[in-house]
Amino acid sequence: MRRHVLVGAIFLFSLLCSSAAIAGPFSNLTLVYEANFDDGTLSPSLNALGIGPMQIGDTLVPGTNPSAVLEDGGVTLSITRPSGTAPGPVSVGAVATPVSFGLGSIFGARAVYELPVGPHGATDSWAAALLVRTGSVSDLAAELRAAATFQVNGSGARLNTPFATTPAGLPNIPQSVYDAIFAPADADPATFTLEFLVDRTTGLGYASLTSGNFSVTRSNFTFLNFGANFGPTITALEPGIAIARGADTTASVRLLDFQVFAQIPEPPTWGIFGCCLLILGAGKFSANRRDRRVADHATAFAWSTLCSHGIARRWWRRAEPYDAEARQLIWRCLSAAEPTQHHKDGCK
Repeated sequence: MRRHVLVGAIFLFSLLCSSAAIAGPFSNLTLVYEANFDDGTLSPSLNALGIGPMQIGDTLVPGTNPSAVLEDGGVTLSITRPSGTAPGPVSVGAVATPVSFGLGSIFGARAVYELPVGPHGATDSWAAALLVRTGSVSDLAAELRAAATFQVNGSGARLNTPFATTPAGLPNIPQSVYDAIFAPADADPATFTLEFLVDRTTGLGYASLTSGNFSVTRSNFTFLNFGANFGPTITALEPGIAIARGADTTASVRLLDFQVFAQIPEPPTWGIFGCCLLILGAGKFSANRRDRRVADHATAFAWSTLCSHGIARRWWRRAEPYDAEARQLIWRCLSAAEPTQHHKDGCK
């Protein structure tokens, strides 16, 4: 039993220490999802959330011609706002759904963009957005939202946080930063990054816009729709492009990378996880002796508990970017006694 308990303890310790290298506003969170489009698809390179590929969604407004083109290690998103459109933004985005961030959760999202293109008339307003909301793939008018955006108004741009309880009121970014971001494609334009943190334990948010050495942030603001003790569960995360004002105008942006950070698993789940590892180790030890029936019951109980909390499934899927040997090692660490096919099926 000592060998199996030792393997379980080492594996548990490695998982507890897995988020130590993350810096910035997400330093206490774990990277749980990433899509970088390097393989020419919307499939994630990391999928500990188990939600599958990103999906293209839009506001379903007639005549907006939403478009998503995968090319050159990114996805170019484009939307048109036709004349006569009802007030309110039209948008298209790459959507990660279904997620579940309800009361008591803390999560963050980061998106890297380049090549924003859109109207620059005095009354035009559009944005590259990092949106969190209710609903599913389509961004319907009835959904509740919060966002961090790279907002373009006329010939200026700034960090904005729509759907906060108070306006951001931030100044435009410096002209040199603006010019670098809007440089022609053959002049090596600068990328820009949006970060957005939603803390539903305190009800506070954090947003940042970074390009090169320039960075602007807004922190400790509150949300209209999502608080510490009110608001629905957030079920969709969407980096995209939106136009709020501008008749017969089109805007586009290329999304290069999207990441999600979260507190997963939660501390109470770790306690269950550790106990189940010990039970599985004890079950293997008994199985090597005479109490095989007891061992089978212990294995079934522990494996079923791991499956019901999504842990076995989560860590099995985390091995997807790696080879079969890595997946097998994680499977064995999670199951010191080999699970039956019934137990495996329960974790799919």
